[in-house]
Amino acid sequence: MKGIDNYTANLPSRIWPVINQKQPAAGIFKTNGSKDNYPGEPSTTRIWRVDDDQYNPSGRCSWRVICQRRNQSGVYSTPVNIDSRRRWRRVNGQWQTTATIRLREKDICTGKSGDCHVYFDRINLSRSRLLIENSTRPVVLHLLGPQQAQFSGTNSENASITLGPRALICGVNTNSNTCNQQPERLVIMTDAPQDPAQCADQNNRINLAGSSLPAALILMRQGTVALQEDAQLQGVIWSHSYCSNGHRLSLNAQTKGGRSASLVKQASTVWDWAKKGFSGYGRRITRGIRGTGLDQFQRF
Repeated sequence: MKGIDNYTANLPSRIWPVINQKQPAAGIFKTNGSKDNYPGEPSTTRIWRVDDDQYNPSGRCSWRVICQRRNQSGVYSTPVNIDSRRRWRRVNGQWQTTATIRLREKDICTGKSGDCHVYFDRINLSRSRLLIENSTRPVVLHLLGPQQAQFSGTNSENASITLGPRALICGVNTNSNTCNQQPERLVIMTDAPQDPAQCADQNNRINLAGSSLPAALILMRQGTVALQEDAQLQGVIWSHSYCSNGHRLSLNAQTKGGRSASLVKQASTVWDWAKKGFSGYGRRITRGIRGTGLDQFQRF
């Protein structure tokens, strides 16, 4: 079959070889760069810990699913006025809680405009839901590794995001409890100072199962995406290491519902990639010139 040799402007910016690609810079998910601050302290970054299995046994956030601390302190406290509903039950002699936590727009990056960047030591959910309002501004969740936590209090815990099949993290519209399926408006990233030790490294890692993360863009420049069982995600993943552990990931890079633009185009619009000089990397494989050894390309 004869090919078409017409010249296409800016072709290199839209078609990339699969091999030897670098991870995109973290700056592609930053416009205003507003940081979530500790209540009453605009210059102090707030760090969250969310865990429905290993509760803080003492201190000012004892037996809570969601806790907060200042970025230069290891002392956690209980957040005030956060919509968090818990249900306790006793299973095999142990107390378990199932929580629904809602981070409203007014709760995070308070008084600031533009994209909201929220920082976490750890997210470990087996049964609970974390709903994040992101319909009027995109939200970026930053996972801090041990080297970035700036204190020694969490070094004994894995700095990871672990979601069981009955857990859920998703973006929602204001006052809604339904996931809005807008992955370009919910970004998860970690930018550790060094590469992971492949699948053995338990830090700077996100562990997925089922539909626990239905829609998001994931950028783990020096981190790991791992599967605990078969998982589904609407979005895009960039990761240093990928560990299937014998499971299958179904990745859908198309938009859903009535939106006609592609997911990548939606993300480019939200994050103004054109001004950043970022044309995007995609996961789709197409064929080029057969038999040349250069016939696989990755594009949006």
